[in-house]
Amino acid sequence: LVALIGATLLRQRLRALLMGHGTRAEADAVALNAGALLMTAGKAASLREGVEMAAQALASGRPHQVLQAFVEATRG
Repeated sequence: LVALIGATLLRQRLRALLMGHGTRAEADAVALNAGALLMTAGKAASLREGVEMAAQALASGRPHQVLQAFVEATRG
């Protein structure tokens, strides 16, 4: 039961974050990691630029839309 509650809470927090409603700490942590990946992939010229790109994407709610489209496409 505890694991189920934990998983449910985690899913809710992740969904809120992807919709642009995460806490500042959550958004900062994800933006830092995503920014590093964007830089490594050559999509951002620097870590700072990658973090800014990721933060803007999170704030827009677009990641949630992309995830939903992926889920719908893979259910068929």
